[in-house]
Amino acid sequence: MRFFPFMAFFLLCRPHMPMIDSIVLYPLLLLVGFLTGIASAVLGIGGGLIMVPVLTMLGLPLIKATATSLVGVLFAAVSSSVSNLRQGQLNWRACLLLSLCGMLTAQFGAYLADMAPERQLAFGFAALLLLAI
Repeated sequence: MRFFPFMAFFLLCRPHMPMIDSIVLYPLLLLVGFLTGIASAVLGIGGGLIMVPVLTMLGLPLIKATATSLVGVLFAAVSSSVSNLRQGQLNWRACLLLSLCGMLTAQFGAYLADMAPERQLAFGFAALLLLAI
């Protein structure tokens, strides 16, 4: 949990640096995906809380980091949901209500994110990270 304030600070003050060389990038992304999958399944946290700051540290603009992490989170969520389904841990009514609401509002949220300046997005994400502590 002590890592979140650092990530919040970095999102607001990060230098604009290019993505690191792909020789280092792919193993690093595999490691981040591995750790995010475990944290998401065990703690139920959104993978974006981990993936987005890491992707921005690698030089991706915040909106691209957010969009990229959503795809990674999608596959991790499906995988852990199948496991939870096998164990009888899903509340179907809550799953359907959350999914329906999320699907209906996600397009609007993507539109808002595309319209907002990156600095405002970074501030909002950093505030969310600090609240997650």
